[in-house]
Amino acid sequence: MRSAAAILDAAVDLLAERPDVSVEEIATASGVSRQTVYAHYPSRRALLFAAAERMTTDVMAALDSAEPEAGPADAALLRTIDALWVRANVYGKALREAIARLPVEDTAALHDPLGARLTALIERGQGDGTFSPDVDANWLLASTVALSHLAAQEALPSTGDRAPEPLRDSLLRLYGAHPGRLR
Repeated sequence: MRSAAAILDAAVDLLAERPDVSVEEIATASGVSRQTVYAHYPSRRALLFAAAERMTTDVMAALDSAEPEAGPADAALLRTIDALWVRANVYGKALREAIARLPVEDTAALHDPLGARLTALIERGQGDGTFSPDVDANWLLASTVALSHLAAQEALPSTGDRAPEPLRDSLLRLYGAHPGRLR
């Protein structure tokens, strides 16, 4: 299994540099033969999915460590966004590029657990009055993802363990929470 891990390490590193990286280049970087790559991952699609799945698993672990189900929903939202931001900065381009090259059914399998956890947080906050109940939870989820991607694209400055302040404030306002309360 060490070779499978080395292959995924190389795939993640190289995808960040060049989205069209070949299986041959991944094999070379991981110190195995092309045949060994195909023994573990029968197609480039399978390799991309495994790399994206590995990065997503790590992102989900970061989300879980933020304990989105604990404490006031607005504070939990910020903890969650901060944790996701830090992990996304680790994988950023590699994860985006791997997912962009996968079929929709594969990307849904990767995104659905994240969406479910964020939706549960949104609904909890709407239920207890922390977030406005007037905005559909699915809209808030889609807006959160879009704003987060925009913040990354614009390279908004952030500190090491926090998402950029404009993103944090924008999300709280979008959710109908009170940004000043958490300062």
